[in-house]
Amino acid sequence: MSSQYDGCLIWVGTTCGILLNSTIRSEPRKNFTIAHELGHYLFDSPPSSVVTKDNQLKVDSHLLASHKKVEQRANRFAVELLMPTPIFQTDVNISTRIGLAAIERLADRYSTSFTSTAIRYARLNQQACAVVMTKNQQIQHFAYSDPFRQEKSCFLKQGRRIEINLGDSNSSTEMQTVPLSLWCETGSERKIQEQSRPLSGNRILTLLWLPDGSQS
Repeated sequence: MSSQYDGCLIWVGTTCGILLNSTIRSEPRKNFTIAHELGHYLFDSPPSSVVTKDNQLKVDSHLLASHKKVEQRANRFAVELLMPTPIFQTDVNISTRIGLAAIERLADRYSTSFTSTAIRYARLNQQACAVVMTKNQQIQHFAYSDPFRQEKSCFLKQGRRIEINLGDSNSSTEMQTVPLSLWCETGSERKIQEQSRPLSGNRILTLLWLPDGSQS
């Protein structure tokens, strides 16, 4: 299998199996790939022709093409299978301190990647927090909790330029307080707390937190 694919679903008649790329060494990545393919198995119909005339295996074509909705559905299934909402949300809410260390502990417990765990952590958190992925000092993606979404003083925007000072750190920085306007399009003078971790490919993952009663 080409190294550009992490895995795929193979059908032979009505029988199928999951094929993993043998170059993958990360257990969380393997887990997510298997869960993703299980999503395809559960939700997507098998192809009409899956075996060639000489009885050779044929890869399901929809896994080799770009079908955004199908892939997103499989991703959502994988996330829910690996980090079930009721259980994961309980673990998030009993964390004594908000921060990247709490996310890392959850990633170890669920055997999921740090990035996917951070996104799940933000979306299911009862506090006003968000995770932001930046690359080359620009916001690429973000995810946030319902309390953060309800905050009218902060609107994150894809493509916004952000300068994050990591110093000489190759791991997580300390939580620090910065102006809200550094991250959001806002006229507010409030402050926000941030904690960042460098990732591969010139990417930085940052946790943003708006504590109750945060003031300028």
